[in-house]
Amino acid sequence: MPRQKYDHLVIAKQREEGLEWKTIGEAYGVDGDVVRTAHGHYMKQHEPLNEIPEPSVFPDYKWPEDVNWREYLNLWDKLLQLERRADPYVETFTIDLSYINRPIAMVSASDLHMGGGFTDHKAIRATMDFVFNTPDMYLGISGDSIEGFIPGVKPAETVEQQVSSVKAQLRAAESLVKDLIADGKLWWWTWGDHDAKWFEQRIGLNIVQTMLKHQVPYFTGRGLVRLLLGDQEYFIQVNHGERYASQWNPNHPQRRAYERFFPADVTISGHLHKPAFQMFHHYDQLREAGINLGGKTWLVQNGTFKTGPDPYTIRSWSRGIMGVPTIVFRPDCHDCDVLETPEKAARIMT
Repeated sequence: MPRQKYDHLVIAKQREEGLEWKTIGEAYGVDGDVVRTAHGHYMKQHEPLNEIPEPSVFPDYKWPEDVNWREYLNLWDKLLQLERRADPYVETFTIDLSYINRPIAMVSASDLHMGGGFTDHKAIRATMDFVFNTPDMYLGISGDSIEGFIPGVKPAETVEQQVSSVKAQLRAAESLVKDLIADGKLWWWTWGDHDAKWFEQRIGLNIVQTMLKHQVPYFTGRGLVRLLLGDQEYFIQVNHGERYASQWNPNHPQRRAYERFFPADVTISGHLHKPAFQMFHHYDQLREAGINLGGKTWLVQNGTFKTGPDPYTIRSWSRGIMGVPTIVFRPDCHDCDVLETPEKAARIMT
């Protein structure tokens, strides 16, 4: 005779509702005691029956759903797209001056440290005025535009070295940006530790990047600029600072960036506060093969306007040296040259 099968979930519910074993047994065609014994054995061998109560037990309770992982990914993708639409950060962009058939100059400035107690603000003003007053001269700023010692975050000694508040420094930077953009002089702006990194670490927001959005391309890391001038195409690789260093070669940071990331015509970075530049030839066969890469290249290390002697700097390094190397690009042949100052560059542009 086959073994009787019982629905123990139903039996458990029936017992909770007060149904007699005799009545339950009649439904299975057996004596109630038989059902009771079988159900008892089942309960001993299995975990307690954790049946979810019917909604009627909790009529106003909304039971949680099993959300599919695809829903999360789709939502996160939409949020990322929204953030990217609002974020001014770029990695590469093109400057189209192909309609110009005369040499132009690009002043490479960084480490302005505006508002610092040991910054040469007169030199900043003189450099900017020269750029404003010189036709076909443009500017790229590669980080540390303000001093940016945040009260309550940086040591009191460094905060006291500032000639003004961070709020005033940001206002000055914003005003400078507006004037440069109004004259069509500003090509890019990059991150720096003083004007980006510290703010990101402490408050999760890059204040300078937010200030610059919708106004000028901003590199929050290493960036690549494609310059179209006349019939020529130039590549400029830019970063505030590289993690490479050498006591023998002041342009070692740019050399490593050139070899590891992109063989640009000009590779620029700042951060070290001492100007240096050098020309060399590399990857010559690329250009010989008709590819617009390799051959003559320039490595450019920007100087600073923070010439010290501030204790924050001279306890670990030496005083900063003024320096805004300026690159002259030619539209009729693939050739560019780096000069020590904007004034010297202006003399060879004609």
